Amino acid sequence: MTTTTSTRTTTNRGAVKGAVAAAAGVAVLLGGMGTFALWNAEGALGDGNLQTGTLAAEFGDITWNDVTPGHENVIADLDGFQMVPGDVIVGTSTIEVVAQGENLVVVPQVVGETGVPITTLSDNVTVGVVLDGVPESGFREGTTSVDATITIAFDEAATGEMGLGFDLSATSINLQQVAPSA
Repeated sequence: MTTTTSTRTTTNRGAVKGAVAAAAGVAVLLGGMGTFALWNAEGALGDGNLQTGTLAAEFGDITWNDVTPGHENVIADLDGFQMVPGDVIVGTSTIEVVAQGENLVVVPQVVGETGVPITTLSDNVTVGVVLDGVPESGFREGTTSVDATITIAFDEAATGEMGLGFDLSATSINLQQVAPSA
């Protein structure tokens, strides 16, 4: 008796190679988070250490004076002073400043309760601040001490606004850094 065994194996080698190549391509894409690598090159920014500047201030107490012509005197208690049309009062204070930065420019302003710069307390009462010896364009790095002058003036032509109160604790002097002009 003779036994015949026949084994037939069919292999499509091209299909297997294609499947392996496709799997390898998908693995490369997934390994790169689904992105394609693009060419790039890089270089150092230099050897220096860059730093940022500083703007800090300590405000001294304010001394108030009535400078209305013919009525010049020190105001001992601002709470008891009642302005009338034509009155001008001036407050002075020394501000110790730390101002460091290559292109630092700082201007003073009076800001109201919301932090927005103001020039009036009412329709007829103006307020402003200047830093003695500092140009209107502001001061620059290196300023260490400035005297501030705050002026509040009641328009002499005003006919209303009697009995109004102005809460000066809701206002402040702000030293604002501005972009340097060319």
